Amino acid sequence: MKEYQIGEKTFIQKPLVLGQLMQIIDLLAGLQIPSHITIPGIIALLQDRLPRAMAIILCEPGQKLKEKDLDSLTDFMAGKCDLSTTLEVVENFFGLNNLPSILEKLAQMSQTVKRLVIGLKSSALSSAEEISHDETKSSGDTPSENASPILNTENVM
Repeated sequence: MKEYQIGEKTFIQKPLVLGQLMQIIDLLAGLQIPSHITIPGIIALLQDRLPRAMAIILCEPGQKLKEKDLDSLTDFMAGKCDLSTTLEVVENFFGLNNLPSILEKLAQMSQTVKRLVIGLKSSALSSAEEISHDETKSSGDTPSENASPILNTENVM
């Protein structure tokens, strides 16, 4: 956990919880992030989204995530957070959340899912080939010769 003094307020930074992760994902939607980006590169990439990112990442001590007013906190960060503190928060974000390990696990999970999907497709294709093409195909039940007609709708009304 890290602590920062921004303006007249104290903020803490802890590993993200799922609610914060969802907010960060929404914030980053549409951005192309290079694989070898630096901290200054992240700041340049985020530009006007950076105050909102800071508002999502940082909390006042004892404050619950649901209680945060992100709009007012975004305005506060834009007007009060200096560049040095911003760099420190971004750098600590990666350390506290162990992103390299998380990204590696996601990549492994992605490969596992791909193998499972390919295996399911292969299994479905081989099952389809096991069906004999020489057998007589049925188009349903054939009516019995002594079956009575159900209803003649031409004479109704």
